[in-house]
Amino acid sequence: MVISRQENRKTTVAAVLEHIKELDEKFDENQYDDTCRTLLKDISEGIVQLELECQTIQENGEAKSIEASSLRHRFQIFPEQIENELNSAVESARNSNIEELTSLQTSLNKIQAVIKDFKDRHLKVEKENSAIEPEKNEVMEKHEDIVGQLNERMALKASKQIKLNNTRERLRDSLQEIIDIEDEIAQMKEDMIQERADAKQEKLRLKQAILRLKEIKMSMTKEELISIKEGKLEIETLSEHLMESESKLQSKRTVVARHEKAKDEAIAREKHLSSMLSQKITENNELREKGQGITRNHENMIRDFERQQAKLKEERDILQEELRQVTEEQKKLVQHHKSHRAVLQDIVQQRDGEDATLKEVQSLVRDTRDRFTKVSDELSRLKDESINLDNRMNRLMEDHKATVEVLGRQIEQTRTSLNSERKERQELQNDRDVLQKKIDNLKREHGNFMSEVTSRITRGKEKYLQQTQKKEETNRLVGETEKTAKNKQQQLEKAQQAYNEMTADLGGKVKEGEDQINRYRQELQNVQKATEAEQPLYQEREKIHKEKQELLDKMKKKVVALKKEQQLLQQEITETKEKIEDCKEPRTQLEEELGIRKNDYNNFLKKAGEEMSQCEEDIYVTTSKLDVIMEENERLDNAMNKLQANLDRVNYAIEEKNNLFRAMTNRKEHITTTLKDAWAKDRNMDVKFAIRDTDTVAEITDFENGMQERGEELQGIQSLIEGELDNLTQFLENLRPYNKDGDEPGNKRTHHRVRQAKKKSHNH
Repeated sequence: MVISRQENRKTTVAAVLEHIKELDEKFDENQYDDTCRTLLKDISEGIVQLELECQTIQENGEAKSIEASSLRHRFQIFPEQIENELNSAVESARNSNIEELTSLQTSLNKIQAVIKDFKDRHLKVEKENSAIEPEKNEVMEKHEDIVGQLNERMALKASKQIKLNNTRERLRDSLQEIIDIEDEIAQMKEDMIQERADAKQEKLRLKQAILRLKEIKMSMTKEELISIKEGKLEIETLSEHLMESESKLQSKRTVVARHEKAKDEAIAREKHLSSMLSQKITENNELREKGQGITRNHENMIRDFERQQAKLKEERDILQEELRQVTEEQKKLVQHHKSHRAVLQDIVQQRDGEDATLKEVQSLVRDTRDRFTKVSDELSRLKDESINLDNRMNRLMEDHKATVEVLGRQIEQTRTSLNSERKERQELQNDRDVLQKKIDNLKREHGNFMSEVTSRITRGKEKYLQQTQKKEETNRLVGETEKTAKNKQQQLEKAQQAYNEMTADLGGKVKEGEDQINRYRQELQNVQKATEAEQPLYQEREKIHKEKQELLDKMKKKVVALKKEQQLLQQEITETKEKIEDCKEPRTQLEEELGIRKNDYNNFLKKAGEEMSQCEEDIYVTTSKLDVIMEENERLDNAMNKLQANLDRVNYAIEEKNNLFRAMTNRKEHITTTLKDAWAKDRNMDVKFAIRDTDTVAEITDFENGMQERGEELQGIQSLIEGELDNLTQFLENLRPYNKDGDEPGNKRTHHRVRQAKKKSHNH
């Protein structure tokens, strides 16, 4: 705008001058016309414009003079303001540095006290670990002994399993033999019933024949008497055959009794074997529960290890985040430092003319240097202490690594042992499944056998009723009974041989079973003695566990107090950071104001700027030292965390010992409960078998009563036959022909046969 006005002014002045020259020429020539008038008008207008422009120029000049006076006044006042502001900023920085140093000194003292406390605690923990170490070794030795006993028990179980399988096979064979013998006995009983029926029919037939003979007696001739004698001889032979069949029946009865006795012995043997099998099953369950307890302990160890690993990872992430934040804050502080340094360089360039202020600044710088030297000495001392702490922490880390390696080896050993125990448990489970299947098959076979026995008994009863109803139709086929009796005799002899062989085999098995029972009883006594011997050890460990639990509670309380102190320290650190940020705000304001006045004061305060740059370098060194102190504090925090981890590991070891003690107590309770359950099962099995024995004895007594009734009926029939024979002898004596000498050979012969028949019947 000013340039355009100046150009307009120049053009108007030039135009007015030209018009004046033209008027001058025309005035010289005395030539006046309309152009002169226009020129005069232009001149008057140009003069008016020039007057207006002069007025505006005067006004602008007055304004500029006022501004220049105000600037002169400000130029006189501004250096004092800057000096005051610099002095206030230096004093505030000095006060903030002093406060920070005092706070850092107090925090360092607190940290040293905490470190001493931690060292004392570490020594206590090491002493406790050294005291616990022999107990740990004893527990490990006991664990190894238990594992060895478990392996021995597993080998014993495998051998007993093989014996059980062999005895089961023999039992199955003996049961099959018993079933075959019972089938033969049933067949023999049926044959005996048939023979008795045939004998009764034959008796009826003989009675009818006797009646016929009595009827025909009166009308007989000599030839007929001879035929009668022949018939009598036939009757005698038939009676002899009948006596022989009765004797065979008696022998068959004895064989049946023997087979019944063998059956009872086989049932008793089956009971004994079932009780042994139940004992083996209980032992298998105990071993399985032991394996489950070991797997549970291993899983708990793995879970605790994973929890500790997760906690350590979280702490590591938190520390990394804090490190990142600290590095960011450090970068920001470096940037602020650079900006302050640039501002101070500008101020130094603007403060060349003020020597008094420079002297004061130099004195202040010297004071700050002295203070910084003191602070650097203290920081070097703190560095030495931190180096010593680092060395101690490295030693602690090495000890910790050694303990971790030992624990890792122990964990690997336990893992290998657990894997082997898992494999053995799987093999035991497979063996148990096979045993369970075999037991189910045995139970099924036993049930089938009992159902067959009951069905046979019912069939025998039904047949007995049918045979009693058919008494009147059973007097035939005596000759066929002799052949069948011979065959049955041969079969009985074979059965007797088989029975003798079976009794010999079963006698050896019974002896083996009794030996096994004695062994099992001795093992039970040994286990009871071992549990009684371990009882005082359990009590002592309970006392030790209580004492260690009290020590752990005290340690936990101390750890809680230390955590509270750590929280207080963190709060103080956050407060100091907030104060530092509050101090940064006036610096930013100063930077803004100094940035505005930067272009006007370029060559001010060079010498003071150089000294201030040295001060800034010292401040930078102190800030770096403070960063080192912060890093050392972080290291101390890490060391505290590691000590906490060691305490957690000690707690974990104590928990493991507690778990082992609980497992041992649970094992003891489980052994007692299993023994009680086995005893109750044995009692129940004895009661069941006693009831079954009473039922079988009742059935056998009923059968024997029936046999006695049949024997009495046969004796009655035999007495009737003897009476009929006496009648026949008397009849024949009346009919016999006398010899010349008065002898009676026929009569003697008949009497002799009758006597023999009576003796046989009496013996029968």
